Amino acid sequence: MSDQSLPAVILLPDRHRSQGSPSAEPPLQVSVAAASPPREYRKGNWTLHETLVLIAAKRLDDDRRSRGGAAAPKAGGDSAEPRWKWIADYCWRHRCFRSQNQCNDRWDNLLRGYKKVQQHEASGASSYWEMEREERKKRNLPSNLSREIFDAVGGTLGRRVSLGRAAALLRALAAREERRGKRHLELVALEERRVRSAQSGAELLRRALDRLAGAVDALVSSRHG
Repeated sequence: MSDQSLPAVILLPDRHRSQGSPSAEPPLQVSVAAASPPREYRKGNWTLHETLVLIAAKRLDDDRRSRGGAAAPKAGGDSAEPRWKWIADYCWRHRCFRSQNQCNDRWDNLLRGYKKVQQHEASGASSYWEMEREERKKRNLPSNLSREIFDAVGGTLGRRVSLGRAAALLRALAAREERRGKRHLELVALEERRVRSAQSGAELLRRALDRLAGAVDALVSSRHG
């Protein structure tokens, strides 16, 4: 372990100890954690390693957000800053020393380049990877998008679409179950009202029969009287 990673140690005097006392205890030691050095981000063009690390970080962040990660921004709410901070921290741990803004800008450039090449390949024209650099520029295509990076970006986007569809399916199933539950409660309430209505009708019928029986008894009694 290097000296720079060791915590600093501050010696504090004991104010309650008489100077020159032979039984005096050594000075108190208080450890102070060394501050983390500021990050120094790399400049210039991105290497293949850096780009693949960024794409991997973006894929993992999509998975994290689809599971409702704590730092994931809510729809229509928080900004996207927590997302790119998480991605930049992941990149830093994997020796891609780039800032949040650098990661964001690089991903936007990759996404634009990928879409252009994808549309070109779908047009049926000559393959992008068979074209010379100058021809790519004339067609307003990226000049040096490798097949490895193209496939990696496509895999990330395809995974995002799959996750989006899965999330939409789960929301639809949850909504259907909620409707079924609501309908069940409505049917239960309707049955309860029907039972109460039937009970009320039976009570009215019983009272009417009681009154009729009373009237018959009174009539019979009057005739025999």
